[in-house]
Amino acid sequence: MKMKFSKSLMAGATLFAMMMGQAYAADTESYDIKLKASIPSDEFHVRPVESGWIDQVQDMEFDIATNRLRPIEKTFQYKNTAGAIQAHLDPSSVGTDNSPLLFNGSQNIPLNVTFNNTAVSTTAKTVVSETDANTGGRTNLKISMKNDTPLKLDTYAGEYTGTVSVIFEPVVSTAE
Repeated sequence: MKMKFSKSLMAGATLFAMMMGQAYAADTESYDIKLKASIPSDEFHVRPVESGWIDQVQDMEFDIATNRLRPIEKTFQYKNTAGAIQAHLDPSSVGTDNSPLLFNGSQNIPLNVTFNNTAVSTTAKTVVSETDANTGGRTNLKISMKNDTPLKLDTYAGEYTGTVSVIFEPVVSTAE
């Protein structure tokens, strides 16, 4: 009798364990995590530190206390082992005053672009010195309203869109 009880107990325990295993298996979750990596050249690069934002619309939030748009400021890393780094705005993406714009169909808001605290325009200008570029580092790109004048709500109310196209280029040193 003792042997029969042990076999029944063992069979029952095995059946219970199998059932519990199936119950837990039904509760599993799995995920496919997509990855990518982009490793820049050691010779020249200017890249955002924080990934993912550059392909998305950036919201220049309206500050009701000042009636101004809040600037967009993002950190970039840079390096050029051959010389300085220059930047300019794509001429096809600016208004008649050579500034990028936010536009709503009838009104526009001119924007100011700086990189490394240097104004960026349609004319190429050095934004990182040869010494700093050779070492490499980080700095900010800032997009803000060009004028400090608060926006009048009765004139500027609406939804605005725009694109800022900044081109970074290596400057090859001509030192002898």
